[in-house]
Amino acid sequence: MDPIKKKKKKVFTHNTKDAANALDFGLNVVQILEEDKRYDMEAYIFVMNALQYTLGKMDEHRHVSGRELLSGIREFCLLQFGPMSKVVLEHWGVRNTYDFGEIVFKLVDAGMMSRRPEDTIEEFRDVYDFKTAFDKPYRRALSPKIIKKNASASKAQQGGC
Repeated sequence: MDPIKKKKKKVFTHNTKDAANALDFGLNVVQILEEDKRYDMEAYIFVMNALQYTLGKMDEHRHVSGRELLSGIREFCLLQFGPMSKVVLEHWGVRNTYDFGEIVFKLVDAGMMSRRPEDTIEEFRDVYDFKTAFDKPYRRALSPKIIKKNASASKAQQGGC
C-alpha cells in the first residue's frame, strides 16, 4: 500500500446534512431579520437550542407547549449565562416572555418549527417576570456574601479611623 495514501486524513468531518440544515436555518433567520429587526440572530439560535434542550429532558419525543418551552428556555438560559442571563437576553432584544413567543412564531412561519392548531402566541404572554426568573436566584445566593463582605469592609474602615 502507498504510504502517502495511508497517511491521508479526512479533511471535512462534519455531517453534511447538519451543515446544510445550519445553513438553511441561517438563511431563514437572515430573511426574518430583513423584515423584523427587533431581535438579534443569536436570540433565534438560542431559542432553537433551548428547544433541543427542553426536548432532551423529556421521556418521550413529543410536541412542546409554549409554557413548557418557556420553562426550558429559563433553565437553559441560566445554565448558559448564569447571573448574566437577563443582560444577555436584553442585549438580543428579548425583554419578556412574549418576545420569545414572537421569535417562536417567526420560526414557525419560516417552517423551522411546528405548531398545533391550538398553539397561540398568547401562551407566551406574561408567563414569568425576567427580573424574578433570572436575577432573583443569584441575588439570594450572593446576598449573604455581599452583606458579610460589606460588614467586614465597614469594620476595617472604622478600626482605621
